Amino acid sequence: MSTVLASQMRSNTYADSLWIRIEGAEGLIGAAIQTPPYSLLLTDLGPDATDALSAALTARRPTLPGVNGPDAAAERFVARWRDSIECEAKVRMRTRMFSIDTVTAPAPPPGYARLAGAADTELLLTWMRDFGDTLGTVDTWDRATLMKRLHDGRRFWLWTVADEPVAMAGASPPVLGVSRIHMVYTPESLRGHGYASALTAHVSSQLLKEGLRCMLYADVNNPTSNRIYQNIGFKALGDTVDYRFTPA
Repeated sequence: MSTVLASQMRSNTYADSLWIRIEGAEGLIGAAIQTPPYSLLLTDLGPDATDALSAALTARRPTLPGVNGPDAAAERFVARWRDSIECEAKVRMRTRMFSIDTVTAPAPPPGYARLAGAADTELLLTWMRDFGDTLGTVDTWDRATLMKRLHDGRRFWLWTVADEPVAMAGASPPVLGVSRIHMVYTPESLRGHGYASALTAHVSSQLLKEGLRCMLYADVNNPTSNRIYQNIGFKALGDTVDYRFTPA
């Protein structure tokens, strides 16, 4: 959540966002944020905190598009939300959070990794949209957004063969010593050669050399990506689920 929050603050696009802190008798017990058009993002809230959050948002934001968080908290939020709001709740994706301490580099495919630059902007935008289409995510990236994010410290790398990019991976600016790898993508016609594996290993190694903690999320139902990340050295930390709400 910290990387998402920092991204919104850097991009200055949070006018309609909700940033919520949840307190109990002993102080802070959890948090939630919602940046339209994305789902509500939860920390690992207990039952009472989840119920209180749902009740508060029923009045504040009844058109909430969905909720994303650790399994138990998200599922309880969905149950309470549907008690108050007539809607259908469908799982969009289940994701697994991974972290890595030591990289086990795969057998290198042809080519090399390089940082993407200004000349790669149109390619990055095309691949980012293709990546979003593959996952069924909401696409809000355009050239201005990408340039702003790059200026604010987001980086993208490309695996290149014979001077032609064949795979992409990004990394968020560090927040509290953590950088999140994301948008690992290879066009369908170029898959199966190990480009994404090699690029992810390269980016992970770079982040670790910079003294950062490196993490990423993967689709639980994509055995290929889960296997690739674990072969590189990533260890699973926990699962989250993203629900989307639609009118009943």
